[in-house]
Amino acid sequence: MDQLRRDIEAIRARVADGDGVNRSLREEVLGLGERSRNLEDAVANLADQRLSSRDAIALNEAEYLLLIARQRLELFHDAQGALAAYRLADGALAAAENPLYASTRQTIAAEIEALAAARPADTQTVLGALEQVRTAVATWPVKSIETRDAPAADSRFARMFGAFVRISRDGMPSQDSRDPSLLRSLIAIDLRRAEAAVLARDEAAYRQALNSAQAGIRLAFDGGDASVGSGLDQLDQLATAPLAPALPELGTALRELRNLRATRALSQPAVPAADPATERAPAATGEPGLDGAGA
Repeated sequence: MDQLRRDIEAIRARVADGDGVNRSLREEVLGLGERSRNLEDAVANLADQRLSSRDAIALNEAEYLLLIARQRLELFHDAQGALAAYRLADGALAAAENPLYASTRQTIAAEIEALAAARPADTQTVLGALEQVRTAVATWPVKSIETRDAPAADSRFARMFGAFVRISRDGMPSQDSRDPSLLRSLIAIDLRRAEAAVLARDEAAYRQALNSAQAGIRLAFDGGDASVGSGLDQLDQLATAPLAPALPELGTALRELRNLRATRALSQPAVPAADPATERAPAATGEPGLDGAGA
């Protein structure tokens, strides 16, 4: 009986040890589960922060591009640059993948359509055409003296004395006494004036410079030459195209984007909610001063 009692006591001790081990294992499993949940929450928070940071970068980029587009149009009348900036801003808002800014993208599309409908002249294209004509002036044939002054009448007397006598009138434009290099330089100066007017978007100065260049070309060079005729046609096309048409006023999309961002910032809490365990900790001390400070 004593031996059985000792055996039963040993079995009970082993069972108690097994229960203790089971409890410790259960606590460890529960601790691992809690850690897993904490890790999942941390990963979710990191993902949210990454998404919010990416959206913030995209929104900052879109706002900056819209601001650049408005300034380019107001300061330099650069419609092509404004269109490019607006398209980049629309792509930045699309990268944000936030339906809140869908209305802003619609406003951007409307302003792009209005700006493209104005059909502004492409600055680089106009400057390239003027430079091409200015370079070709150096190779154009100068009008001969015989073709500059037409004969008064096709008669026997005119043919007889035309080789010895030539009649001219004071005040009439004459380029006979001018050097061909001087004529080319004057026309090149007029074309340079036209290029400067294009950069300044000065419609009156642009038309005046083109008219002066065309008059000089018709007076100094042979209009029957194919290259001269092509240059005059090109200048005629540049003169008829609108240089600075009435452009729409931009800024609606920029104001809408800023308002949406300000509204969203106000809707989000500035300070995160305090932990309930932290709020209960001062109350356990029984000190009203600490309780008031915690509140």
